[in-house]
Amino acid sequence: MCIRDSGNTDSSNQIHSDLFDYKDLLLNIYNSVVEEYSKKKNYINGLDFDDLQMFLFNSLQDSDSKRRMKDRFKFIMVDEFQDTNEIQYSIVYNLLNELNVGKLCIVGDRKQSIYGFRNADVTVFTKAQDNISSFNIENKLNLQPLFKYDDEIKDSTAIEKNGIISLKASFRLLPSICAFVNESCKNILQPKGFFNYGVENEPLVCARNSEGLGKVEFLLSKKIYVNSAYKNSKVEIDLTSIEDSDTEIEVENLIESELIAKRILELIYSNDKIVWELDKSTGIEKARKAEFKDIAILCRKRITFVGLEKAFRKYGIPYITNGSGGFYGVQEIYDVINYLRVIVNPVSYTHLTLPTSDLV
Repeated sequence: MCIRDSGNTDSSNQIHSDLFDYKDLLLNIYNSVVEEYSKKKNYINGLDFDDLQMFLFNSLQDSDSKRRMKDRFKFIMVDEFQDTNEIQYSIVYNLLNELNVGKLCIVGDRKQSIYGFRNADVTVFTKAQDNISSFNIENKLNLQPLFKYDDEIKDSTAIEKNGIISLKASFRLLPSICAFVNESCKNILQPKGFFNYGVENEPLVCARNSEGLGKVEFLLSKKIYVNSAYKNSKVEIDLTSIEDSDTEIEVENLIESELIAKRILELIYSNDKIVWELDKSTGIEKARKAEFKDIAILCRKRITFVGLEKAFRKYGIPYITNGSGGFYGVQEIYDVINYLRVIVNPVSYTHLTLPTSDLV
């Protein structure tokens, strides 16, 4: 079905009417897919991520299960709580009998919930904070002093006594980098507005005891293209020698890798002391020249690894890749792992595919 909108109201209403008429068809398709998917999981005795959550959640709704689990956990700490969804928090909440049994500690950064890891929701973080504060106030726990080890924290605020402790001090970032983060995020992280992240910005406080300032750089280059005739060519192309072109194939990622590789070499072989390191004998940070081990590159997509690794090999830059296929991504190793999986679970037909390596 193809529906074209001519821009008038009648046409728009017709589109909505047609879509409404097709809802049953779409629902039937969805239900059929879910039913078939469930059969396949049952056949191989498999559970997916949602199953693991829902089975535990549903089991905790049973009164007998609740009773047996009631006193099992005296303390629960959930790290990286910004990655928590509603179901996961409900599980923890039920394990502690709505906070009436045991003690709960959550640790996390609400701002990181913008990544939406596995349906994480910032409102869950806010809800958990409200539940903890309300429980402490209702049970008058907020009237008790706070301690760090055996020492009472004399200047604790009312919010901290309610159970919400903000750690805004950064002992890692140098001042210029800290200032850049604060300035960049202040207009983006807002509860409402264009981005609508649902979380307000909390400026970092630079608490690192160092004379170093740090620096933020941007590596810029114009987009460069190579002729489409090279698309299937095995000829090595030196991107740095390519000037203007009227061609179609963009090689922006490779150019970015070249820029990064060359900038790394500049940092390593310059005489600038840019790395601030703690001298354990004096307790004071001192600057030194950069080494390869000081440099880390964060990538949004794994496909970027290919260009970076190629550029690093070209310029003799040692590297370790964390998160790529690496050794276990080699087809022969992949085949062996699948064979072992089938031996462990003979009905795991998803791994019974024809090998593409020369292993057999």
